Order: sequence, then structure tokens, then C-alpha cells
Amino acid sequence: MADMLFTGGGTGGHLYPALAVAEAVRELEPSTEILFVGTPERIEARVVPEHGYRFAAIAAEGLSRRPVAAARALLKLVAAVAKARRLIRQEKPRVVLGTGGYVSAPVLLAAWLSGVPVVLQEQNVVPGKVNRWLARVAREVATAFPESARYFSGPVVALGNPIRTAAFDQSPEDARRALGYAPDAKVLLVTGGSQGAKRLNEALVGALPEILGKTDWQVLHVTGPAQLDAVRAQAPDSPRYRAIGYCETMPTAILASALVMSRAGATTLAELTATGRPMLLVPYPHAGGHQRLNARAIVEAGGGIEIEDAQLTPERLSAALLPIMTDEATRTRMTQASATLGRPEAARELAKRLIDLAHESSQSASSITSGPSSAGELAHGERVDG
Repeated sequence: MADMLFTGGGTGGHLYPALAVAEAVRELEPSTEILFVGTPERIEARVVPEHGYRFAAIAAEGLSRRPVAAARALLKLVAAVAKARRLIRQEKPRVVLGTGGYVSAPVLLAAWLSGVPVVLQEQNVVPGKVNRWLARVAREVATAFPESARYFSGPVVALGNPIRTAAFDQSPEDARRALGYAPDAKVLLVTGGSQGAKRLNEALVGALPEILGKTDWQVLHVTGPAQLDAVRAQAPDSPRYRAIGYCETMPTAILASALVMSRAGATTLAELTATGRPMLLVPYPHAGGHQRLNARAIVEAGGGIEIEDAQLTPERLSAALLPIMTDEATRTRMTQASATLGRPEAARELAKRLIDLAHESSQSASSITSGPSSAGELAHGERVDG
């Protein structure tokens, strides 16, 4: 049986905040049993067991505007809700956390129908469709940004985005040593996410001659596995430039850096602000444009600058990077501003709320089991029993 059930996935942006909260729950209450529910073919099916948690798969897919596809997805949703209700009856969780992605919809609906308290965690300024739709059945919504409150009608608490703080428990000097750099090296980290970003890669490669020629910085470029060979073939040969397809130790790379160029994904920004990194952001222009709003919060606070994806050229990139790379006072101001937005305790704070709600749920269930004192309690008891 599971004390808590976590659901969300499809992308690392939905999964890794859930894993961070799970880690915090286990630190606070080591005996807590957590079950993750996700899709069988996406990232969560592989990563969750690697982190030592039980995993249950439920087939689901996002709704489509095309009638035939929408009808198929709706049938899958109904079947997925039925399967999730059976799972909840079997596991008897005391609270369910949803972090987004279409797989969370049937699980959260099943929890609500079964009388189990639901909590949502939203990573972006503009909520995803699932979280916005299901917020009405949630006991509480935990957001990364205070600005998100206007999209929800129920109780909202701005806690920040959960990150695994233990992964950042080393000094910048030690992080640079671990990556083979001198302890006092200045490192520019460039990353387009786990799959890379072609536009970022192309712009950086074009800007490298000027960047390397006018600074003494090291450049660590995470290209994405599929783009590594093409980038290496085009990039200048320099001992101060290193291209890798994927970074297994991204927290170490972040800590080693003095400046980061990246997309504006919510988890990435949470890690960068928690460690006070100045940044140049190139928001992903699609997926509803939510990264633009994520970036705006950073830029308005002074923690970073932004270049629109359509305007990203080697010339524009070097013109934006060089003034920051060559002016320590500017980097210091940006570092301080970035750090003011960081919420390194977000995972722990959300974990505390889940633990409290689980205890409250247990007490409520005990009261129901001992016998109702009113018709209202009887009705609630029937709902819990599903």
C-alpha cells in the first residue's frame, strides 16, 4: 500500500519536480511509501524505478481537436480513470500529488471520485491544460510563480519549483574541479535541455570565434545527443571549448558556471535561481509560449536577459554575451537578482504540506471508520470507500 501517490510525466519538466518532492518527503518521514503513476512509454517509466520508487503504468493520451482522435482519447480517458480507481482502492493513498502532463488527468479524477485529497504542483507562470482544468477538484495548488494565482479559482500557494537540493551540495570550485576546470575558471554553460536546441547550437557555434577571441572563458556546450556530431564538425577547435551530447551531472555544470545560456523551462529556471546564476534566456517559442512568461519574471527582476528565438543570430548572441562576460560588476548584480528569485526549499515546503494533509486524511478516515455521528459523515464515508 502507498501512503502517497504521485502522478505526472511525459517530460522531465513534469517528472523531476515530483521526484524532488518525493525525496523531501522521505527525508522528513522515511517510512512514507510513495507510488508513482505515469505512462508506460515515456521518461517516467525508466527514471522513476532508477530512483528507487515503485511505478505503475496507465495508458493515456492528450485530447486532440480532430474528432476521431478526440473520441479515441476520450475512450482512453474513461478506461484510464477506471483503472486508476482500482489502483487507488488497492493502494489506499492518503493524498495524491499531480505535477502535470496528460497522464495525471485520469489519476487525479479517480482520486477525487474516491474522496482522496488532491494537490497540484504547477511549474510555469501559465498553467498547463490539465492543471488548469483539474484545479477545481484540488485541495490546494502549489505554484512556482505568484503570477500564476490569477489562473486558478481555488486555494493557491506560491512555493517555487521543487528541485533536488542535495544535488547542489558542493562549492563552485569543487564543481569546476569535478569537470576538469581550474577552480577559478570562468565557465559559460550553454544548454538547450536534454534533447538540445538547434537554434541555440547554431548561434553559439557562429559566435564562438568572437567569444573565445575576446575573453579567457571556458565554454561548456550541452548540444543534445542527436546534434553533437554536427556541432563538433562546425565548431572551432579550441582547448577552451567543450561540446558534449548530454550532461549526466547538470547540477555540477550549473554550479561550475558563471553564466548560463539556456531555454526558459521551469525546472531549469528553478535550478538557476536557487543557485543564483546569471542567465541569457532564449525561450522556446511554441507550446503555448509559456517559456516567454517564465523568462519575463527573471528579466524583470534583473537576473537575466532575453533574446527571442526568431532574433537569435551569432552576431546578436555575441553582442549580448560579451558585455556580461567582460564585466564582473554586471555579473554580480545579475547573480544577486537571480538569487532573490530562488526557492531552494520549495520541495521541502511542499513535502511538509503533503505530510500534514496525509495525517489529516488518516484522522478523518479513522473517524469515519469508528462510526458516523451525522448524515454528512456517512456520505463522506461512502465516498472514501469508493
